[in-house]
Amino acid sequence: MLGAFARTESNAIQPEDMVRQQDGGLMDEDEMLAFLDEVEGEFGITLHQPEQEAIATVEDLMDYLSALIAERLIADEDMV
Repeated sequence: MLGAFARTESNAIQPEDMVRQQDGGLMDEDEMLAFLDEVEGEFGITLHQPEQEAIATVEDLMDYLSALIAERLIADEDMV
């Protein structure tokens, strides 16, 4: 999914790559916001602005999203 929004091959993306174009990274601000919006819809999670701003690298992004998705899955299991 990240490769599509960054308009690059997924296998070309490395954990240490910067996410934001302003930092020499993969996506401009509009692409980043569209990606995060898509992730929210796809996984049913809510991304908070302060945490979004702290994301610098692909690894930061994946760690942040993985934690939110795991929290969501745990919450879903608790409801069952």
